[in-house]
Amino acid sequence: MAMIKINLLQTKRSKPISIPFGWIFVAMYVVAAFAGLYYVDKVRRDELETLQNDLDEWKTKVKQVNQYTEQKKAKQRQQDILQRNKTAYEKILGSSGGGGWTQVMLWFEEVMKSAKTVWLRDLRIEGDGRVQLNGISMAKNDKKNKDVKKHRIRGITRLLDALGAKETQFRSVRLKRITMEPYKNETVASFEVQCVLNRY
Repeated sequence: MAMIKINLLQTKRSKPISIPFGWIFVAMYVVAAFAGLYYVDKVRRDELETLQNDLDEWKTKVKQVNQYTEQKKAKQRQQDILQRNKTAYEKILGSSGGGGWTQVMLWFEEVMKSAKTVWLRDLRIEGDGRVQLNGISMAKNDKKNKDVKKHRIRGITRLLDALGAKETQFRSVRLKRITMEPYKNETVASFEVQCVLNRY
């Protein structure tokens, strides 16, 4: 007797899986391209930041150089002004009766000796020959001086008289200001006198 074997279970045939290698390569290429672009962008950004920092440093240096140049020009202008003033003073004093500076200073020394109680704080001679004297007049330490204020002003009067007496050297002598102010625990007469050196 022949046996017939029947398999009632159905066997499913497995479908072959198709792997899209092409798309995988495309995706990998895209990812690699983006990664490359990101890297290049980062490198460029770093380079740009470095260049910007270098540029900022150079700008700072240029600014410092410009400031130095401006300061140098200002100093040069000041030096030129001082040189011109010096030349003007030398011209004034050189032509004032001969003897230059020494002669003019001797004139002022004679005037100050006549004024006695007067001390100069400042003596200025302008380019046009104008002279400005700033100083103080003090009273003598003398018990006979009962009117101390009058004695302080007397020194300024003597100064004006002494300048006026030197008509060949000075002209247009005038008292511009006189005020009382404290000085070394006493009151002094502060004054400003103007005159003009002759021959101007």
